[in-house]
Amino acid sequence: MPLAQRDSVVANGFFPHNNISSHYYNPQTSWRRCDAKGSYFSRWIMCLGSQGEAISLCPVDEQFREPPYLKMTRTYHSGSEVSFQPCFQCPELDSIYGHDCATSIKNMTQIFDLTVANASSLLDMCTKMCDNGFEGDYCSVEEPCSAYSHFCDFSDAQNDLGVCQKCPKEISDCYGKGFITSEAGRRNCVECEPQCDDVGWSTLIVEEKEIPSDFMHLAIQESYLAASGPITDCSDLVRHSVDKCIGAGGKVCLVDVSTRHIKYWELSQKAENSGCVAIILNATYNNGRPIACGSHSYDELGVPFICISNNNTNYFQKDAIGKTAAIEVNILGQACHNNSNQ
Repeated sequence: MPLAQRDSVVANGFFPHNNISSHYYNPQTSWRRCDAKGSYFSRWIMCLGSQGEAISLCPVDEQFREPPYLKMTRTYHSGSEVSFQPCFQCPELDSIYGHDCATSIKNMTQIFDLTVANASSLLDMCTKMCDNGFEGDYCSVEEPCSAYSHFCDFSDAQNDLGVCQKCPKEISDCYGKGFITSEAGRRNCVECEPQCDDVGWSTLIVEEKEIPSDFMHLAIQESYLAASGPITDCSDLVRHSVDKCIGAGGKVCLVDVSTRHIKYWELSQKAENSGCVAIILNATYNNGRPIACGSHSYDELGVPFICISNNNTNYFQKDAIGKTAAIEVNILGQACHNNSNQ
């Protein structure tokens, strides 16, 4: 959501649910929607992260296919609030900065005042994603295939030459007979699977006051979830390991915990079985630092699940119970890092 629109939401105390489309999101497979040329469902978007790292982003929603792609101020990636700028697609498809990687990065360096290290990182990623081989192109160790979407099926033991093939839908297919010519090709095929993290944002508003939050990561869920209701205390789901929170139907369930040893998927199942429309985890073990939600272990999640820091513990323990909370979670896509060999 654009920042101005988010500010309007906070000011008016409501969520524009109809303005955001929702898609089935599976963090184990979502990145497979993308390739550099958009011959799958969507195109990879290359961005510079706020820590100076080059990241490939696979968007969930079609709204991010056109410039300026991602409006990601106040967005969370790996539990940290970040912004991505600049962002661009392969230059031959998107000539907003130039018609090739070198020219594009040179122009971005001037426009965004990039450091030498930042520019070098983006150029390396652009080359790996856009200039390397695609299906049917010849490849070698020196001239690899496009990262994440293709691999080099080497035809001989010396790895001198091969042909680029599309990455399989399942990495286990790399070990299937008849699919790959050589052991070297099989090793390159296995590297198709990148290391990815969820990228998105969450919003928590309690009676027009916005509370900083992070969303639950690595959950199979709708990309957009929203709910509102009165806050009720369901801390006993963790403190005393009860199976249900009595009277939680239609309410936003607050869970105050002081331990790191939480099975998030088990907590969400108990909360959903109790009728909770959303879950707020208020962790009191983080020494005042903003809390990053943990991993949902790729289990299914049916309601918004967010985490807040213990900076807000006193407010929630003393004043928030019974008040109305409105919660949004929006998964924008996945941010993936370069494999070392692609």
